[in-house]
Amino acid sequence: MSEKTYHEIFVPFTDVYNIGGSEVFKEFQREKGDEKNLVVVPFHFIESLKRLTNDSLIGGSEDVLKFLKRLV
Repeated sequence: MSEKTYHEIFVPFTDVYNIGGSEVFKEFQREKGDEKNLVVVPFHFIESLKRLTNDSLIGGSEDVLKFLKRLV
């Protein structure tokens, strides 16, 4: 088993993505070199976004859920 090296590792917080929407994920892309960034999306984050989508009029959380679903 080979070990992967990442430039940076990110763990998302719900409030940031509720405000910024799926566009925030573009900030995690690494354009230089061979190393890539790793984004770890905990299940709790997804559940929180679902609750925010149902409880608020802000569309950021819904956009992020759609974006993550397309990635999977």
